[in-house]
Amino acid sequence: SQSFDISTVSNIFITTQYDTLKTMEVYTLNSAGFLVKSEAKIIEDKSSESVGLQFRSNGGTYNLFIPIDSVIAYSVSVDKYLDDFEKQNLSRKEKNSYKKYESVKCRVEWGPFSKMANSYAEPEVQFGYMFKKRAPYFTITAWQSKNLAEHANYSETTEFKDMQTLYVFMNKAQAQELGSCWTNAVVAARMNKQGLPPD
Repeated sequence: SQSFDISTVSNIFITTQYDTLKTMEVYTLNSAGFLVKSEAKIIEDKSSESVGLQFRSNGGTYNLFIPIDSVIAYSVSVDKYLDDFEKQNLSRKEKNSYKKYESVKCRVEWGPFSKMANSYAEPEVQFGYMFKKRAPYFTITAWQSKNLAEHANYSETTEFKDMQTLYVFMNKAQAQELGSCWTNAVVAARMNKQGLPPD
């Protein structure tokens, strides 16, 4: 797995702005655990060669990034999900109502606003599906992880909380939309590295 070099990222404890590739709709959980529609931004951090998704959940804003080399794991997961969906292999049984296809290392930054992230973590993110409202949503899950900013030399008055498990739910079209945008960003980044002009 690929780890992130946090030193290559802009100081995430002050205003941070990433490139927005596209805006889309996803579903997240509110504080009561109910599924809610949410606007998300597909983003890119060229300094760390990663792509991600910015979304709001539980009153905060989250930037979830994966390395461009890990986008293939997402694409493979979406293909498996679509195949299982078409073949009706998605199980509603409680012990099988969540399934993981692939997992990669990710970076999550979070804070109260989209341009300010005062916390970060490097959890595992899983791509799979989960049933909600009797429907199988493609799911991005970043498991609870320690807030690495807690050990940084910042104001003693700052309240540091560990990252709680995050869920992003998508229907088939949304999962494909995100994958297409991430893949296009990966191709552009690799062409740029090789000095080739974009299509």
